[in-house]
Amino acid sequence: GYQVMSLAKLRTIDDDGVTFRSHIDGSQHRLTPERSIDIQRDLDADIAMCFDECTPFPASLDEAEHSMDLSMRWAERCMRHFQPQTGYGIFGICQGGVFPELRLASAARLRDIGFDGYAVGGLVVGEGQEAMFDVLDVTVPALQALVRGGADIVEVGIPFSDPEADGPAIQAASERALANHVRLADVLDLVAEFRATDATTPVILMGYLNSVLRMGIREFAERAAAAGVDGLIMVNLPPEEAVELKRELRTRNMDLIFLIAPTTTDERMALIERMASGFIYYVSLKGTTGANHIAIDSVAANVARIRRHSQLPLLVGFGIKDGATAKAVAEHADGVVIGAALVNRMGELAGTPDAIPDALFERLSAIREALDG
Repeated sequence: GYQVMSLAKLRTIDDDGVTFRSHIDGSQHRLTPERSIDIQRDLDADIAMCFDECTPFPASLDEAEHSMDLSMRWAERCMRHFQPQTGYGIFGICQGGVFPELRLASAARLRDIGFDGYAVGGLVVGEGQEAMFDVLDVTVPALQALVRGGADIVEVGIPFSDPEADGPAIQAASERALANHVRLADVLDLVAEFRATDATTPVILMGYLNSVLRMGIREFAERAAAAGVDGLIMVNLPPEEAVELKRELRTRNMDLIFLIAPTTTDERMALIERMASGFIYYVSLKGTTGANHIAIDSVAANVARIRRHSQLPLLVGFGIKDGATAKAVAEHADGVVIGAALVNRMGELAGTPDAIPDALFERLSAIREALDG
């Protein structure tokens, strides 16, 4: 499916459709429910999404009902124009804004119209923007709380749609961020804001190469350095493909940090050691972040094997959730990485973001105490 979004001040809506002006080049466009289906058919979309008007925010009940009624009439036209084919479907979009009874009524009406399914938005336009700013506003205080709680290095995740190395907690965090339009540029802005109050704590970005390529390797390196980033972990970047990014980062005094897994061969470890800087990140288990089956004996054996190839500091991550596990792992490593446990706690408090910094401070302080005890 696809969506066309335009600022309210650039569009005119009537019963037949919408006329909008591109905020990129100023050109005028006319879109009707039927035309939206034709475009998706031309794009060979597996699932066509019906044409709708997003419920405004804030909106009165009358305004939300009017928006929903218009969208349902457009949905009926989309359904009539859609030509069913094997392997293709059409979905409706629930309306109703912040009014639960309208959202339920919208879903029932979409079922009656005959759609193959319907999408339920978690946040409406405006509400989503407010939630985004709440989350962004609490990010820097959260980082500061981690430092107060005993973090020697802070890692900031880059939201990505397909985080294949991450478990449910961090996947959900990426989805929340992307749904609220948080992009790599926003992450860099947050680092710069953090740097205004903390010029010494190292900041590592962790994410996937796709985001960096989208921005451009050189532009990313320049903006990351200006923001105050110290290093980068690219989960899906093999050392064979890392030469250009490593060069751009090294020129600006930033480290490129690589992962080593339990399955990494000695030969590949030697290659990674030649390319890596900063530290080596050892993935403690065969699985994704947030897993529960870390084996300390296996960690100890593999850490010893890695040290035969590298003189860099060695940090261990994945599966470390509490003070006891952190202390057991730290006996064999130079540091531990705790991610999913903290991100999961943030997710639990998503509805009360102001409570996040204190919760992170409490959680990390307990782990720091266990490490130092």
